[in-house]
Amino acid sequence: MMLDMVRFIMTRPSGDQIAQHLVFKVLTAHAPRAAVISRVSGAGTLRAVGSFGLEGRSLDPYRRLSLWTSSPMSDAFRTGGPVILATADAVLHAYPDHLSANEPTETFAAWPLSLPVQRVGAVQISFARPPDPNALYTDVSAIAAILALYVSLMEAPDVDPQDRAAASGPVVRTDADGRPDAEHPGGRRNVPLVLTRRQLWIVELLADGLTNVQIAKRVKFSESTVRQETMVIYRYFGVSGREAAVWQARKRGMLGVTGDQTAMATPATNVRRDGGTGVIGSGI
Repeated sequence: MMLDMVRFIMTRPSGDQIAQHLVFKVLTAHAPRAAVISRVSGAGTLRAVGSFGLEGRSLDPYRRLSLWTSSPMSDAFRTGGPVILATADAVLHAYPDHLSANEPTETFAAWPLSLPVQRVGAVQISFARPPDPNALYTDVSAIAAILALYVSLMEAPDVDPQDRAAASGPVVRTDADGRPDAEHPGGRRNVPLVLTRRQLWIVELLADGLTNVQIAKRVKFSESTVRQETMVIYRYFGVSGREAAVWQARKRGMLGVTGDQTAMATPATNVRRDGGTGVIGSGI
């Protein structure tokens, strides 16, 4: 089963193709009916990157599912362990609201998609008949790590309109202090050459799923200031939303380079776009 999944992933399938492969190939012994694969976003939501067997209103809840919503998928992600509901009674007991929106006999299983140091998403499967929990646990555990690795490399889901608008606009290239860069006086928008220590801290908080309001409380600045800082971060990475910014930061090894307790009290260590570092005053 694992070898088959590896070979399939090597064909670089889409998320929808992976979900279909789970239903028709990998988990056929358990009579799966549908599958949804989600990736976590920096906004604290799970967003569907692939599905099979669901459409229209049935798929809508998975397009943007809050991590704090009571559902099999979000609970699996938060706890880091699978949620297996092998009977309709189990679904009714654990998620009465969820059952009312689905067929009474539908049963579910949800799995976190985790790498050694982080969770990247979750997969939820519904079944035509109650699965054997032990056999299902064995089979899904065998392919979950492979699926997690592939999902982590997928492009970030569509960004929110607010994030897209925040990252756009005509500006010029600037240095870490916001001054125009003499070597690059032109450009479509303000593109900082470095990120300050505080901006790196905000990237860390975005990766933790905090909202702008929560970040403002943590860094002890106004929400407006945090919004301006995230705009700078988007421009630094050349992206249009927090999910893509976090993905770029993770890809470049920039997460975990600063501590939040000392971020405002020490000189700002800045990370340049070329990967180098420098120290500039107190930083923005």
